[in-house]
Amino acid sequence: MSQNNAKDEVYTIGMILAFIGAAMMLMVVFVFAILAFIALALTVVCLFAWTSPLTLGTWTLMPHEARAFVYRGLIGSGLLMAFTLFLVILFGINVEDRAIPYILLAGYTLGSIGVEILNAQNASEAPHQTIIPPDQQIAPPPHTYQPPAQPFRFASWDDEDGR
Repeated sequence: MSQNNAKDEVYTIGMILAFIGAAMMLMVVFVFAILAFIALALTVVCLFAWTSPLTLGTWTLMPHEARAFVYRGLIGSGLLMAFTLFLVILFGINVEDRAIPYILLAGYTLGSIGVEILNAQNASEAPHQTIIPPDQQIAPPPHTYQPPAQPFRFASWDDEDGR
């Protein structure tokens, strides 16, 4: 009977870990779906700001920022597709044809939104510049006038004779 209890405990622990893993995978899929939707919505906004600045409320999207967002997404999409092809060739992993749009969407999302998130983190972690006030300069001591030891007199031609 005690052997049966040990098997039940291992089975219970395995089921709990499986449910935790499934919940985590579901959260990852949910977050990815939200990020993919945001990436596609921002891509539409970027296409409107492709040639001239677009202002939405207090936020202004410049054309170079819009182009960079879309280009990063396209580069990410191409890199993830190339990585998938690399895995297929090197390890013989079977990738179904219906997975290709998801791979492209994941690459676009990681390339555009992922890089924006990294840029925002780097900007917030930038070292804050400490401004040190300049040292206070001490004024030089006031110049005290001392009269010359001999009274001043103009030179004459026969100065050397008088010595």
